[in-house]
Amino acid sequence: MRRGTIAIIWAAVLLLARTTDAGVTYHYSPDLANEANPLVKYVDQGWPALLVVNGVLSALVLACTVYWWRRPIRYVLPANVSGVWTFASYALYGRVYSPGRFVLAMFTRLTGNWRHIAQLFGFIFPPVVSIGSLAGALTWARRDFSSLSWYWRACEVLGYPWYVLVPAMPFAVVLTVLFYRSEYRRCLREQTSQVACAC
Repeated sequence: MRRGTIAIIWAAVLLLARTTDAGVTYHYSPDLANEANPLVKYVDQGWPALLVVNGVLSALVLACTVYWWRRPIRYVLPANVSGVWTFASYALYGRVYSPGRFVLAMFTRLTGNWRHIAQLFGFIFPPVVSIGSLAGALTWARRDFSSLSWYWRACEVLGYPWYVLVPAMPFAVVLTVLFYRSEYRRCLREQTSQVACAC
């Protein structure tokens, strides 16, 4: 699938999910008395602030998606980049780490490649935020869907924001793997075509 098609689908899914979340919240709690969002619960803000902050955050995510689509990063891969995870290490840190050191670096070192991080976020955040939004919207409907009692019990056990984050986390992992696999393959294709052009 082309990058532009993915970007358009991601944008549509994100906007639909965020609109659904806001609409369901308004339907079940128009005064926001039962809203769990920290902006409402702890800072005591109402609809205007909630909509503005959510709109700005959604716009930032979509800007990263457009950046990923329109400005693919051109990597010059060194000889020791030989697979997806060595590529991920190189893309994030500018060097190839062993698998163990790479995992350690992900939890202990900030990357200096913010362009790469913006593109990673642009690829994974729209569907992940959408899944979190829909999970949050679903919690409002617990009175109307009593057959999902196992889900409501899980939400009570996890609490906010975990009942939103937990369903989204597996998708974040899968999408991260897909991102690095597709970026690595793109880089290999570009290098192969450059070698063919030079001959």
